Amino acid sequence: MTDADNVCRAELLLDQARNWYGDLSASGDGRFLAFTDGMLPMIMPLTASTSKRLFENDNLILLCMYWSPQKPVLAGLLLDNSTQARSFFLYDAESGKMLQAGDTQLAEEADFINPHVCWSPDGKRLLLTSARSVHLIDLEANKTFLHAARVPNEIAEIVWSDDSSSFALVEVIGQARQRYIFDDLDYRKCVLHRYRIKPDFSINEDHAQRVESRNTIKLVSFWTNDRVLYLEGRLISKRLNTPFWDLSSAFTANLTAGPATSVSRSSDGKDAVGAPSTLPMQYLYVFRNLDGKFKNIYDAGFNHSNNLYTDKFNNIWFIGLRRPEEISQQQNVYSHRQSPYPFPESNVSVFSDIPASKMTLLLKFLEEYNLRLLRFNSSISRIFTLANFGGPLNLWSGDLRKIVEGLGNEEN
Repeated sequence: MTDADNVCRAELLLDQARNWYGDLSASGDGRFLAFTDGMLPMIMPLTASTSKRLFENDNLILLCMYWSPQKPVLAGLLLDNSTQARSFFLYDAESGKMLQAGDTQLAEEADFINPHVCWSPDGKRLLLTSARSVHLIDLEANKTFLHAARVPNEIAEIVWSDDSSSFALVEVIGQARQRYIFDDLDYRKCVLHRYRIKPDFSINEDHAQRVESRNTIKLVSFWTNDRVLYLEGRLISKRLNTPFWDLSSAFTANLTAGPATSVSRSSDGKDAVGAPSTLPMQYLYVFRNLDGKFKNIYDAGFNHSNNLYTDKFNNIWFIGLRRPEEISQQQNVYSHRQSPYPFPESNVSVFSDIPASKMTLLLKFLEEYNLRLLRFNSSISRIFTLANFGGPLNLWSGDLRKIVEGLGNEEN
């Protein structure tokens, strides 16, 4: 188990599972553990030695669950295996009770086609996307707003602003022509939308920050001066599967124009809407943990029995970009795009000022050792991975810069 900074503090041994354990995650305060036993959601206080099931119905299997960033409140989506109906739940681990989602119509009208729950940074709001709609849940007001935002086409990604009062999403128009090779020219275009939530919970789009592109748009985070950082470029999937992708020459890092509240007046007295601006990006590397679901992501080799399997995609985007101090070094954005899009599900962006040549050495090292399970602490100063450098499969961690410098010395 690790604390909020991903530093190992305690070891925990769970009882024997009925089927298999998965989806392990600790609450932000480090007091509770959520996991699945054969896809059935479980909860366990870290001060206790026993766990309990959240639902007694064996037909309910977990699609996703995420802890609130601030409190031990768990939000998730379930699938009833007997009826194929999907449902949403909120569980307060501290009180041990389920919470109302604010509106019983949520389960009836939202189809939850996209299995992801998006918490706001303050932990007071959630966004649920279902096909072309965004549903807003405000826990503090105990209200649910169905179809709070709606676009004509599929929603690919969504991200909150740091103050939890705005969000941005990417709409994708068109579909892939091939099942195995992604080419963004098969699509008509991508559209970035930015929305503001007013005190009365009405939601308006800020059209000054809307961006349309014939190529791929990937959300990263909100930036300074109330703008949105995104990547834009031509994306074509490789024919050979490899965990290390160099997209430096294919993409640029961009900021949306200033918000409508800060647009300037032109000489004729009309609003002058600004244009997106490009930031100097040293490199853009992506490291994928999976080439396909239910495949071995770690094999010790040499006839060892250390193997590791996972069914969750996790793509780490190493961005060589100088970030402002108020912007977190690590940003998470979930992508709803399915295959043949090469970077579905969890996408973690890591900002770093490590030179491109040294960062390349690190990723090549990880690729050669087939180390696909990677984590970082919040300041991106330490890296964590599972490896068998010393025999049995172990959790290894180290100072990121020292590891990179060491690899550079070996190369020389």
